[in-house]
Amino acid sequence: MTFTAAAVQFEPTLFAKESNVAALSDLVEKAASDGARLITTPEMATTGYCFHDTEEAVTVVEQIPGPTTETFAEIASRRNCYIVVGMPEVDATSGLFYNSAVLIGPEGIVGTHRKTHPYIAEPKWAAPGDLGHQVFETPLGRIALLICMDLHFLDTARVAALQGADVICHISNWLAERTPAPYWISRAFENNCYVIESNRWGLERTVQFSGGTCIIEPDGNVAGRLDVGDGIVLGDID
Repeated sequence: MTFTAAAVQFEPTLFAKESNVAALSDLVEKAASDGARLITTPEMATTGYCFHDTEEAVTVVEQIPGPTTETFAEIASRRNCYIVVGMPEVDATSGLFYNSAVLIGPEGIVGTHRKTHPYIAEPKWAAPGDLGHQVFETPLGRIALLICMDLHFLDTARVAALQGADVICHISNWLAERTPAPYWISRAFENNCYVIESNRWGLERTVQFSGGTCIIEPDGNVAGRLDVGDGIVLGDID
């Protein structure tokens, strides 16, 4: 099977969930119009990233499923595509907050990943992920979700690959180096799988994000990339 994938690059506005979701929806709609069957968005794309504490995070966290996932589920159903959304999640039972990625398909939510390797200020508001590293079976193939620092380590991507992942959807708020990052390329090559990389760009609370959204093929070739600005990178997944 060959299909088109799209990696969305986006600069969210901190705390502006409603306008961020609206802008992301427009980008996802555009990607679907361009023929994409699998569409990724950046880490924490619905809210921004640099929360100081739980008091700030509580104003924007949501349950999964919830209003944000419903917005993208409607698009996925209407467009017959799969969408990966990065968002802050609150667990309905424990009340804990997580930095999460949710895979949504035409029939609704396929699965959720909670980031296992927190970075910078995340421990001030988010718990480490407790769902492991899953691979989700879809008509497009076996899809894994990883968030930013998860891919920094050999082991997390390898766990997904050993479960047969065809595609790793890596959503990130990567910073501090020129991108596409060597880590991204290495994980694709080491595990003989595609890496669809959605990174944010721009400046938030003095933190500079790198952009460099791209699609990386199993041999490490960067098939397409976007340096800065909101936009979409398209590529073929075979």
